[in-house]
Amino acid sequence: MENLMEPLLAWVTQHPNWAGFIVFLLSFAESVAVVGVVVPGVVLLFGVGALIGSGHLQFLPIWSWAVAGAIVGDGLSYWLGRRYREQLTQVWPMRKHPELLEKGRRFFERHGTNSVALGRFVGPIRAVIPLIAGMADMKPMAFLIANILSALAWAVVYLAPGMVFGASLDLAAEAASRLVVLLLLVAALSWLALWLLKRAIRVAEPLAARLVAWLLKRVELHKSFHGIAAALADPGHPEFRGLAQLALLLTGAALLLGLLGSTLHADWWRNSVNQPVFELLQSLRTPAADRFFTWMTMFADWQVMAALQLGLLAWFWVSRQPRIALHWLAACVYVWAVSPILKYSLRIERPPNLVEGIGPWSFPSGHTLHATVTYGFLAFIIAWSLPVTRRWWAYAPAVLLTLLVGLSRLYLGVHWLSDVLASLALGALWIALLGMALRHHQPPPGNWRR
Repeated sequence: MENLMEPLLAWVTQHPNWAGFIVFLLSFAESVAVVGVVVPGVVLLFGVGALIGSGHLQFLPIWSWAVAGAIVGDGLSYWLGRRYREQLTQVWPMRKHPELLEKGRRFFERHGTNSVALGRFVGPIRAVIPLIAGMADMKPMAFLIANILSALAWAVVYLAPGMVFGASLDLAAEAASRLVVLLLLVAALSWLALWLLKRAIRVAEPLAARLVAWLLKRVELHKSFHGIAAALADPGHPEFRGLAQLALLLTGAALLLGLLGSTLHADWWRNSVNQPVFELLQSLRTPAADRFFTWMTMFADWQVMAALQLGLLAWFWVSRQPRIALHWLAACVYVWAVSPILKYSLRIERPPNLVEGIGPWSFPSGHTLHATVTYGFLAFIIAWSLPVTRRWWAYAPAVLLTLLVGLSRLYLGVHWLSDVLASLALGALWIALLGMALRHHQPPPGNWRR
């Protein structure tokens, strides 16, 4: 099978307009049951990734086609499992290799809903897990969410090695050394972010319980504080008026901190922190890293954010989860509103090498703020019904993607470090408040495992 790949990849190089559709078919075939057992997805997507890294293909369109093919392939497998069930044991290659289904069943029983996401990355059983999920009557909403999120990560993971390989072919020795330093920096920051995430999940539950108890006391003692505290902690009190007040308070606090920072400590922070970080990252730039971070920043472009936010809003609504839909709407509306308010109120200038086509004001980083709230709140909704020990699997992809988006804004020289850090903090606070209110006004939306 691998011998057939060379002419196919050569043809894709010569006909880039067809590349997306070919990648869709390859991803679909690699993911769908029966066919996916024999299709070498690693080899295929490594080759496509090398074409991206060498500049022959664009990342975002190819990644989108790969994600779509994986989602459709797994979706078809899930439908086949629900429709035909045990009849599939008599179909090749299941009839000849019954151990594939048996391994898939054991994997699904061990990991539940997580198996749909994890199974994409586990060699021989990758194509049978959706089949097993359908045969086991896993809830369609649970499967769809796991299918979409895992496909987003799967396409990146399978394309990335080839992209690095393709980009490295043309690197000079000096550029290669800069790329290695940058990779080590990204790896270290990713490890630190995941380490902090694990510890945050461990302490979040008891900390939230103490905070709720404190808020309920404030409700009883201070009538003026009643609306805000009850919005977060009292299941019998409507929450959206209190959340609107909290949104105004958050925005006011961000404005105040921005004004204080730009007047009292502007020179010290800029010269001691912002400028050195800016100069360090600019000194590490290479064409390959430029392409990678340009791709990463696209994950928070307004077109991507609008499509994802509207799509999930519609999905929550048609899935008869109106309260989740309204909290999701509140999360998104706040981000779209607060970013321009802060930018045009504070008017903090961007770094000197301004990229063409973007506005002049730097604070906050709209991309980082959108990524934090959108991917972070989505991770909260997914993790909500999971045991504490498994919530890490929902939050980790969101944390890593948000980190890379923030790093991309710094690397491309369009934001200062203070912009990105403030955006991360503001976004995290907003989704924490929304999450607390949602948890105390609605039970989790069913069991994600089935």
